[in-house]
Amino acid sequence: QSFIRQLELRGNVLKSSTGMVDVGPAGSHDHKKEHEANMDLLKEGEIVVAEISHASTGIGFEIGMAVSMGKRVVCLFRPSAGRYVSCMVAGANDLKANNLT
Repeated sequence: QSFIRQLELRGNVLKSSTGMVDVGPAGSHDHKKEHEANMDLLKEGEIVVAEISHASTGIGFEIGMAVSMGKRVVCLFRPSAGRYVSCMVAGANDLKANNLT
C-alpha cells in the first residue's frame, strides 16, 4: 500500500487494488460489471503496475490485455523462499519485472 501512496504522489492512480475483495460464488457478485470496469481502467491508463508476488489468473489476464493494448507494464515482485517470477513475465520483451526488496 505504501508503494501505491508513492504513485499517487506522482500522478493519478486509476485503481489501487484488484482482486482484494472476496467476490463469493457465481451469482453473488456482478462479475461482468467488474470485468468491464477493469477493462475501462486498462484502456484509460498509460502504465500498468502489477504486484505479482502471488499467482493470480486475474492479474495475468490484465497484464496480457495491457500488453495487447500496447500499454507499458511494470511488474513488481517480492522474492521469497520457493517463489519465482513466472517465465511468462521474466521472458517477455515487453514487460519489466522488478524485485521489491
